[in-house]
Amino acid sequence: WPLDIILLGMGDDGHTASLFPEGKELADGLASKALTIAATPPVAPHQRMSLTAHAIVQSRHIFLQIGGAGKKVVYDQALAGGPVEELPIRLALLQDKVPVEVWIADA
Repeated sequence: WPLDIILLGMGDDGHTASLFPEGKELADGLASKALTIAATPPVAPHQRMSLTAHAIVQSRHIFLQIGGAGKKVVYDQALAGGPVEELPIRLALLQDKVPVEVWIADA
C-alpha cells in the first residue's frame, strides 16, 4: 500500500467505486480513514465492497474510463464543480494529490 494504479469507472448517476449518490454509506465512504467499506447500492438488494475516498486518493495514479454520450454529460457536470455527495466521481476528479488520466469512448 498505496496502490500504484486505481482504475475507476463511473455510472450514469456519477457514482464510482460503489460510492453512490444518496447511498446510505456514502458519508462513511467519503470520510472514513479505512481503506474499504461495504456499500449498498440504492437500486440493488445486496452490498458491495468498495474502496473509500481515502484509499483512492492515496494511490499513485488514477485512471477513469467512461463511455457513451450520457456519461460524458455527467463527466462534464462533475468537472464543473459542486458537492462530492451529488456526484461522487468528483472525489477523484476535483482533487490535486494524485494524477488522473481520463479515457472517454464515444460509443
